[in-house]
Amino acid sequence: MPDELLTVAQAVQRFDVSASTLRRLWRAGDLEGAHSRPGKYGDEVVIPEDTLSALFGSRDGAATSKTLDRLIWMLEAEQAGGAREVADLTARLAEAERQRDAALERLNGSQ
Repeated sequence: MPDELLTVAQAVQRFDVSASTLRRLWRAGDLEGAHSRPGKYGDEVVIPEDTLSALFGSRDGAATSKTLDRLIWMLEAEQAGGAREVADLTARLAEAERQRDAALERLNGSQ
């Protein structure tokens, strides 16, 4: 029997997970077998129930150790990406400040 496909709304109810989490996983390509199909109000994302069970545990929302490990890994990866972005912005700010200081020295020196 083929795996049951659930809409985001159905998955939210069945697995006690937020719609925004499911959409983020969908955009990241982390929902194996999930795809978009025409729905009543436009395209809707459907996700195989087995994929959701592997990520979020049983139908009653009880998370497994593997699920928690996966979610922790995803959170750490997201935080690491934010840290890299902060480091990049800090370096760009320092360079802009050096350029400003050099321009001010040139301006003050020409007076």
